[in-house]
Amino acid sequence: VDDEYVRVVAVPERGIEPKKYVLGLLQHRYLEDALPLLEALYAMLDDAEIAYNYGICLSELGRTEESVGPLERCIELDQEYTNAYVGLGVS
Repeated sequence: VDDEYVRVVAVPERGIEPKKYVLGLLQHRYLEDALPLLEALYAMLDDAEIAYNYGICLSELGRTEESVGPLERCIELDQEYTNAYVGLGVS
């Protein structure tokens, strides 16, 4: 929750775990579909993998300036997340 948004991820009781679902979308290159879920999960979780994928998704969609923050956050959460350094260099 912040001044502009209330973020939630609704998952059916027997549904797929949200992180697994969004990573599947990314794997199949459904970037625009994955973006809102990544935004929500990024705001709710301190998870290096989510931060990394959010940053890369933004970068792949041409939003390179916006991708820097999540990639830097990924590195803060896990300094050994090598791909985040590469992604940050590209952005």
